[in-house]
Amino acid sequence: MENQFRAWFEVVYRDDPDAVDDIVATWQDVVDDEEATWAGEEIFTDFLLHNELGDGSHFFAIDWKDVDELIANLDDVAMRFHFTFRWTNKNREEDDVETLLPLAAEQLNKHGVSFYSLETGGDLYYFVVVPHADAQDFERVSQQWGVTYTLL
Repeated sequence: MENQFRAWFEVVYRDDPDAVDDIVATWQDVVDDEEATWAGEEIFTDFLLHNELGDGSHFFAIDWKDVDELIANLDDVAMRFHFTFRWTNKNREEDDVETLLPLAAEQLNKHGVSFYSLETGGDLYYFVVVPHADAQDFERVSQQWGVTYTLL
């Protein structure tokens, strides 16, 4: 499982390979200290939250109703890919997460970015963004590791 864990993060952080070593070392400490496993579901429900390794521009988690956090993270993603979302007052003040997701996915797609929702069965949404060029690799390593996802 450790190899699949590393392979998954190597695709997600292809543009920042040094981050992968830090992520793997941090999770290894969790495995050693807390008898955790390398299984994907546990990593996304515990590791991401407790170790705050979601950096907002590669992958992140939000509460299912937290529009402000979604917009903040998507703005980080846009900065990574050198564009700006044009959020309206309605988007910020009235729209819910479910309304904003297809709008964000459309804009990300126009800028060469694949936007994935990980299926963890919890109350949090987990998102991953990769360049279109890395999408097939992301899907392959996700399937190998047993991580289910939806391309938004």
